[in-house]
Amino acid sequence: MSTTSPPASPAAQPPPAAGDITYEHSRPITAAQFADVLGRTTLGIRRPLHDPARLEEMLRHGNLLCTAWHGPRLVGVARSLTDFVFCCYLSDLAVDEAYQRCGIGRGLLRLIQSRLGPEAKLILLAAPGAESYYPHIGFHGRDSYWIESRAALG
Repeated sequence: MSTTSPPASPAAQPPPAAGDITYEHSRPITAAQFADVLGRTTLGIRRPLHDPARLEEMLRHGNLLCTAWHGPRLVGVARSLTDFVFCCYLSDLAVDEAYQRCGIGRGLLRLIQSRLGPEAKLILLAAPGAESYYPHIGFHGRDSYWIESRAALG
């Protein structure tokens, strides 16, 4: 799924029209690009932006990476771990704050869904402050989930 993109400079620009964004599912990105786009989102404070080796491992071990581009500028990323037929855990959904409310997050989710089998479920943990976004786009909340802190097992 992609849309033709006009040439654009990497400098901040007004939010684009939907047709100006290109979505990719097989275009690799570097740890530096990943850190850069995460740093332009509220998700960045919860990710190891200053640990390139760890970011590289995150990219290497995620098996479904979808990206959104405004010309040469990476403006959105969705990084998932999936078996493609039963479940897909969306670990990172990040859209540059200057490009939010333009449908890019929804476009990334559609691209993920296009890669999954018809019965696969998309699962995520919403970042603080993003909880209200997901019901708006069709997600249903659940009251029960558990997160284990490795330090707690001592």
